[in-house]
Amino acid sequence: MFNELDVEQYEIVATLDNRTSEICQEMDGTVLPMSEFQPGVTAPPFHVNCRSTTVPYFGDNYGERAARGTDGKTYHVPSGMNYKEWAETFVDDGKISDEKGLKSSSASAILDTGGGIVTFTGASGAIPRNDRSRMDRHAELYYDEIRKRDSDIEAIAANTDFALDDVRKIKEHVFFNKYALGGLEDERFDADYDMAVSWQRLIEGTSIQEMDIVMLNHELLEHTLMNNQGMTYASAHREAEKLFNYLKYVKDLDLKEGIK
Repeated sequence: MFNELDVEQYEIVATLDNRTSEICQEMDGTVLPMSEFQPGVTAPPFHVNCRSTTVPYFGDNYGERAARGTDGKTYHVPSGMNYKEWAETFVDDGKISDEKGLKSSSASAILDTGGGIVTFTGASGAIPRNDRSRMDRHAELYYDEIRKRDSDIEAIAANTDFALDDVRKIKEHVFFNKYALGGLEDERFDADYDMAVSWQRLIEGTSIQEMDIVMLNHELLEHTLMNNQGMTYASAHREAEKLFNYLKYVKDLDLKEGIK
């Protein structure tokens, strides 16, 4: 089938549970050219009763993959997470948790999963707002996933009154562009949890809130002031905030949970 589809590369996919062999754990997520496809060596089965499989790799894969908790129930994690990353997040001293019982001691254990890629539920996201380390790490994972896809641009344009080109500029500004932000070299903006939540709602189009539209307006104006008028980030952000105060909505969310 891979040959018929002219697949050039394949990815090895192991099972995310506590029965997976060490060799399959190590091979999970490995991407190889089809010219090296050799069952038992560079492709499953690697051993008797091997449960690993292969999928075509196109470089822009995103979505989710299944994992299984100790209760036998299936939940989902980002497709870009390999076995080692899953174990670091969900496995504590050999005990596998589900998506609601993550390792509380690990700063990387912040996935609250649902449908699609790394997702958030509820108006302000699923993570308690006083757990900043989880919020930050979750945002980083979401930003990484968004950088791998481009369907979000069309989805947001279709779900709002923003032109396709404007949404593309906003995405480049928020997720890709590097600016002088005070460091030794130009850098991207830090991943922001609330903006990640807003971006997801804008993609889904079912529960878009006023703050999400304010965010788009803010970032588009900021992009214009910085890239067309040569303003510094501090100046552009200050001017954009006067008209489109996204931070006000974020502070309101904090106040609702008693965070000052």
